[in-house]
Amino acid sequence: MKVDLDKKGLVALVMGSTPNYSVMEHALVAMTGRYIGGFHDKWVWDRSALEQFTEKNLLKLYNTCKDSWKEKT
Repeated sequence: MKVDLDKKGLVALVMGSTPNYSVMEHALVAMTGRYIGGFHDKWVWDRSALEQFTEKNLLKLYNTCKDSWKEKT
């Protein structure tokens, strides 16, 4: 499938994803969000930080999050 996204679409794509614990310290992930632990653990993205990224880095960030959930063999 081929999808053509602009920067706004890439930001939305990233915000709709969640990194696995294994990549939460990855440089791109750590500088654009944070993990909130407690009664309801969740990852929270910093939209303004994401909007400062280039389209290339947004795609790299999304792929890092997506790939972090793949089963390691």
